Amino acid sequence: MSAADRQWHSGGMQPSAASDDRTPQEQLVCSAKGCQQEAQYAVVWNNPKVHTSDREKTWLACEEHREHLSGFVDKRGFLLRVEELSG
Repeated sequence: MSAADRQWHSGGMQPSAASDDRTPQEQLVCSAKGCQQEAQYAVVWNNPKVHTSDREKTWLACEEHREHLSGFVDKRGFLLRVEELSG
């Protein structure tokens, strides 16, 4: 299942039935500290010292913070992939 088939909530990415019908309160917001921009990417990662191999953690990123957030987890060897979210 791609990030386009999931929707973000406080517990992570979940399957989405109607992600195009989001209200403004349900917009996907960048995970970077203090950023309120709409997210365009899912940064998918896993810390193997803490999580089982099938567990995927997700941060959302706007265009401005995509490199910073993915670089942060990649530097630590945790990055699995970056997926573009469908609009």
